[in-house]
Amino acid sequence: MKYLFSLAFGLFLSVGVNAQSIKFTNGDTHDFGSVPCGPDAIYEYEFTNTGAAPLIIQKCAGSCSCTKPTCPTQPIMPGQKGKINVHFETKDKDGAFNKSVFIKCNATNVNPNVGQYEIFLKGNVVKKGLKAVKKK
Repeated sequence: MKYLFSLAFGLFLSVGVNAQSIKFTNGDTHDFGSVPCGPDAIYEYEFTNTGAAPLIIQKCAGSCSCTKPTCPTQPIMPGQKGKINVHFETKDKDGAFNKSVFIKCNATNVNPNVGQYEIFLKGNVVKKGLKAVKKK
């Protein structure tokens, strides 16, 4: 019994020491402000692997078919940066939007309820003829 406890404790410590974590440079939410209807709204999220082991992204998915992320396919080494590009299709849209990108990865700071990290994008699509305001 003592041996099993020692083994379990050792495994717990080794996981903690080699943990990988994902941190987004400008936060995990991007606000486009007002964007014109028609062309895609595009944003590049930059992140850093702040852990001590390689960060592996298995899958990225948008919350709907109008949100298309592109994620790195190679491991991100500790201390290195990576990028996730997200295209939001504004065609045939009008008004406010709030969308998510779900990142299935081996980071320890994922949402425990869903087992993945979530980043967000929001804004307001303005129909033609109205002036779009670019948010900095």
